[in-house]
Amino acid sequence: MERGTPLPRYFPLPQFILDVDISSTSKILFALLLNRANLSQKNAWQDERGQVYCVYTIEELAADMNKGQTAIKNALNELSKQGLLERVRAEFGRANELYIKIP
Repeated sequence: MERGTPLPRYFPLPQFILDVDISSTSKILFALLLNRANLSQKNAWQDERGQVYCVYTIEELAADMNKGQTAIKNALNELSKQGLLERVRAEFGRANELYIKIP
């Protein structure tokens, strides 16, 4: 790499997440969700409380991370248990709303 070399597309990984006792898959998933939440902020996706949420199906997450759906579900559960994610059930046939938590 030289000065001025264009960087490939990347996701920022918050430093605090490195100290959280969760799997690497969960850490990368958090960065992916944080990126999606940033897009939701820009598009003013918020609920009646003013909380920003994003929508990302299990299938989309699995495809984007090159993982199986079970691995994604496990990672989502890890994030929820650590208080880094809140999932709100949507109507039948719609993806859940995901609220990313920043400690």
